[in-house]
Amino acid sequence: MKIRRIVTAISFLIFCLISFAAYHARAEAPRLPVLYPSRIISLNPSITEILFSLKLDDKIVAVTNNCNYPPAAKDKTKIGDMSLNYEKIISLNPDLIIAEGSIFKESLNKLKAMNMSVFMVKCDNIEQLENSFLLIGQKTGKYQLALKLVKNFEAKLNKIKNRRGTTCGAPTTKPKIFVEVWNQPIMTAGKGTFFNDIINIAGGVNIAEKLNKSYPVVNTEFLIKNNPDMIILTTSKPEDIYRNTALKNINAVKNKKVYTINPDIISRPTLRLADAAEQINNWIKTK
Repeated sequence: MKIRRIVTAISFLIFCLISFAAYHARAEAPRLPVLYPSRIISLNPSITEILFSLKLDDKIVAVTNNCNYPPAAKDKTKIGDMSLNYEKIISLNPDLIIAEGSIFKESLNKLKAMNMSVFMVKCDNIEQLENSFLLIGQKTGKYQLALKLVKNFEAKLNKIKNRRGTTCGAPTTKPKIFVEVWNQPIMTAGKGTFFNDIINIAGGVNIAEKLNKSYPVVNTEFLIKNNPDMIILTTSKPEDIYRNTALKNINAVKNKKVYTINPDIISRPTLRLADAAEQINNWIKTK
């Protein structure tokens, strides 16, 4: 009986020593470094711009034909636009392909079927843009920089929101604004879009906000009926509007409030939307 107790005690002691050693072996095991993508392909001009702003230009192996900002993006290998060059993509051996929106849904499914690592984000409005910016930062090991840039972006937008100045018409009245997204046919932006967000932040009211579609096609009658105080163009020229006799009684035409804006800063969901908001705010304050 005594020997059995001794054997039991020794066995228990050995078990404790083994468990203790195993615990410390796990605790002291070296952590494997997190591997972030080093060969990234961008499928959108907005994604390319975001990647460059996150200082990932040395990780970008290819972009689309439409990626033109920053200027260094023009020097990157091109893999097509709406029609992707799949053979080129395969040859580049990317470890991450990033796309924005559903425009490339069919292409992305094809890339996934080819065992490509695909990451898609949504940037329909400013909130989604900020979230996507942070997700891309997290995915690429640049989260802290992404967070800093998003905070700076929000600070710029808040500064514009808090500005006080003379608007078109009475000082307390927000001007009604029409933004042309495309001219043939006439397309504008409605509620839930970053266009709409930017107009509101700048101090205006989007006349298409009440429409049910994100990017509705409208006509001249829509402009006449809603009588905007300001018209912002991305593709047409102000003289095209001024020459249209059907629009001669619209406030924007009578008061010479038809402007052209760089389409890249307002049509692409990037941090340069703050520049678009500032430009529109300046136009609003101009008598």
